[in-house]
Amino acid sequence: MDIVRLPDLLSLMQPTQGPCVTILLPTHLPGPEEQQDVIRLRNIVDRAENLLAEGWLRPCTARDWLEPVRNTVIDYGLWKKRSLGLVFFVQEKSLQRFRLPIPLDYPNVIEEQIHGNTGHFSKDQLHHKAWESVEPFFQRKKSIAVDQFRNLSASDLATEDPQTAIQAAFNGRVDTLFVDLSEHLWGTCSPYGQVTSTHADPQPGDEDLLDSAAAQTLLHGGKVHAVEPAYMPGRQPLATLLRY
Repeated sequence: MDIVRLPDLLSLMQPTQGPCVTILLPTHLPGPEEQQDVIRLRNIVDRAENLLAEGWLRPCTARDWLEPVRNTVIDYGLWKKRSLGLVFFVQEKSLQRFRLPIPLDYPNVIEEQIHGNTGHFSKDQLHHKAWESVEPFFQRKKSIAVDQFRNLSASDLATEDPQTAIQAAFNGRVDTLFVDLSEHLWGTCSPYGQVTSTHADPQPGDEDLLDSAAAQTLLHGGKVHAVEPAYMPGRQPLATLLRY
């Protein structure tokens, strides 16, 4: 796996000219299904190239932009040390890629040990055993935050209003952000988080404002919980606990 550090996140959030392409690819650990990953990556790159050529770039330029990702197919070192996911961030003359494990949303160490002879466990089995140990910890943290939001929902320290929440995230005021995994909020905002437009479907120049709020919350030391709709503390696609 690769560690996504704060400078990486800051770099990805810088304004750029021209389109940006993000490719997310779940991958298999070494085994019978691993060859599917290379095929799926080729297919995704082909689709991305077609989309760029439809409204953003000339076909030959679109192909050049994505050539570094296409070359990943023959990068033996990358596939040999594969994890559970790959993500590519492509801009003009720029490619950043990361091998990702299962996402965890809180930087703590769990003292509980995995019992048994772990030398005979596969990576998948070790992951399953480890998750059994840490899942209750994360669920407790999430439940506490949900209770805090509901207790403070009538005060100025909690909000579900997208404009208020997004601007607060950019200003470093968000302590805890809940984001609905099933939702998107397409639109644009200023460098200070002032929402300038929202759309039901993505338009050229749009970004997912929920993602922007999450990134800004993390950049300012806040906590983010990406949850299924049933576990949202309110009725909107985002909810925030504010520091002040």
